[in-house]
Amino acid sequence: MELSRRQAIRNGLLGVAGLAAGGALAGCGTSSSGSGSAASMTLWYWSGGLSPNVVSEAVKKFAGQTRLSSSVIGGDFKQKLPTTMTSRRYVPDITGIKGEDMPSFLPDADRFVDLNTLGAAKLKSQYLSWKWAQGETTDGKLVGFPIDIGPTALYYR
Repeated sequence: MELSRRQAIRNGLLGVAGLAAGGALAGCGTSSSGSGSAASMTLWYWSGGLSPNVVSEAVKKFAGQTRLSSSVIGGDFKQKLPTTMTSRRYVPDITGIKGEDMPSFLPDADRFVDLNTLGAAKLKSQYLSWKWAQGETTDGKLVGFPIDIGPTALYYR
């Protein structure tokens, strides 16, 4: 069975989102699948953004359907991603984006897949409304899928 780009992104989105705990994800690149072969997708994230165990589980879960290659992007991730997107070359299919950085990507929503078209809307009730809204455009497109709320704690002694 040949896997379409849409199916590959859906599988990647749901698999990584179901396993992950570290940022907001958005499908933004282009992949191609040869006939009879697994689709190839790239995942970018920053050091500490996803657990290596989560990434290896996602790679295993979709082996045979999707070849997921992940890259930990060093240096200034916040600058490298927009620069890569502007060049329109080597853009990852899935990338981590921190919640506080999402507003800077929303004006370029046309460069992202509306994740609602891949079934993300069915999961909306499982998330805090303010967190879900961080990845939504004013016209309702979902370009970032929340995978955590970034909780912190204060310890007093």
